[in-house]
Amino acid sequence: MMEHRRTTILARFALVLGVTLLYGCAKQAIPELPASVPPLWTRTSFAPGQPPKALDTAGNQVSCQDAAYNGPGTAHVSVCLFPPGSGAFEAVQRTRASANTVKFQEGDAFALISWDKATRDEITELVHAVQRALKRK
Repeated sequence: MMEHRRTTILARFALVLGVTLLYGCAKQAIPELPASVPPLWTRTSFAPGQPPKALDTAGNQVSCQDAAYNGPGTAHVSVCLFPPGSGAFEAVQRTRASANTVKFQEGDAFALISWDKATRDEITELVHAVQRALKRK
């Protein structure tokens, strides 16, 4: 009786451990960024990318997507997913600020948006749309 119980407990533990490892190793997908942000912005490209030069990944393996937008100016959006709990917040803290660039973290995602020839109000619409897309993932 005791041996059967021990075997059952070990089997359950192994199952939980296996599922946890599979979940942790599963590659997260970056949500699709908005195709447009009416009436101002239209996405012109969306493709896998490399981490931005300004991003310090602290040795983490990240997957990134790049998108380009045209509107009242141009904008470039880079979104990188960090492994769960491993550093998107810290990446925001370590990445240097620069002109015409905004950076933020949403869950395990790090986003860097840079623009040219757009007003603050115009780029704010795009930033909010990207934030909403990342919250839906």
